[in-house]
Amino acid sequence: MKAHGKLRWFIALLVLAIVATACGDGDSDSDNTQSDGENTATTADSGVTGDPVKIGLISQEEELIAFPEISIAARAGEAFVNAEAGGVDGAPIEVVVCTAGDTPESTISCAQEFANDDDIKLVLMGTLNSPAGNEILTGVGKPVLTLSNDIPDIITEGVWAFDPGAVVLAAGLLKFSSDNLGAETYTLLVPDDPFYTEIVVPLVDALGSVFGIAPAANAVTVPLEGDPTGPVTAAADQGADVFIAVADASQCVPIADAARSIGLDIPVVAADTCMTTDVISSGSLDGWYAISVCEAPVAPDKRSDSSFTDIVDNYGGGDATLNSSFGCWAVANVIVAAEVLAEAGGADATSETIASAITGYSSDNLPAYPAVDCPGPDPFIGACLRTATIVKMVGDEAAPETLVDIDVTQLAFLLEG
Repeated sequence: MKAHGKLRWFIALLVLAIVATACGDGDSDSDNTQSDGENTATTADSGVTGDPVKIGLISQEEELIAFPEISIAARAGEAFVNAEAGGVDGAPIEVVVCTAGDTPESTISCAQEFANDDDIKLVLMGTLNSPAGNEILTGVGKPVLTLSNDIPDIITEGVWAFDPGAVVLAAGLLKFSSDNLGAETYTLLVPDDPFYTEIVVPLVDALGSVFGIAPAANAVTVPLEGDPTGPVTAAADQGADVFIAVADASQCVPIADAARSIGLDIPVVAADTCMTTDVISSGSLDGWYAISVCEAPVAPDKRSDSSFTDIVDNYGGGDATLNSSFGCWAVANVIVAAEVLAEAGGADATSETIASAITGYSSDNLPAYPAVDCPGPDPFIGACLRTATIVKMVGDEAAPETLVDIDVTQLAFLLEG
């Protein structure tokens, strides 16, 4: 199924899922494929033995937009599975990483490499160019667990997404504002950039119409640098029921401080871009609600057992970041991959048995995520996680407030031309 006109909005909404960027250089090729040799000591100590069951990971870690936390967190997940779950039927799992840049071509290069490697049982697609790589892998029948960035990630046979994805996060934010806060109107604050004003704003408005909440007036823009008090005041003057901040992480604290200085007295709901450790620890967001896909900022006494935070603390070697939802995705998907492979026959698993195991997969015990189940409703068959988590800031901590379930079939209008 091909993407249609309205799907261009999905690419813009990636901003809601990006909470950390890093700079690097280099091109992806076979030299960038790395076995997890540095974790052999951990594997040996865990009691798992024999030839490893290999999982491919395409990780966007080079060039302008890079997420090195993906492979670091994936290796923490690998060590956790081998130590706590005994690998796959007593054999260790091994994450083989192919690093990609921020272009579709580098993702395709990695996908082609894994497509030609019979030892790779299934692939984790951790790039913003996921549809390009997924097309290569599904073309040879290789199952894919993908970072959900665009509609093709959840409507393509052979591809499954165990994260809510950008559009579900946005829908969850609006649905919570309407259902839980009783809001009928919102004021939207966004960075002063055409990327947001021309694409993100229309998408949020379109999704709001699905959930019965409308903009009180035009969206208000905030410069990426400088005092945001003027725009925050202008937004407050719209008289909306709820204040929605889709902000760059660097803007979250200044916006919160400005809102406090003018005595803003309506609920504030933020995108997950504000859910970084540095922003949370400032305490400035006290009283805010936010959409979240990661347990990283949650207070220790409110975490679930074997939380993402505990896994990276215990198995990440001190390198795994808590500042990005992509790290949560990597850990959870390594765990899913191991459980699926065990169900599909371990070392003897085939593409067919793996696909069957994923199609029937469900879990309510993944770190950082609520319950998942596959497949999603037609045509969104790959949408295995359709729930967003809302947290509330209490001082410098974030505590789970509620779960928002999204009926993704309500989003079918985005498939229209």
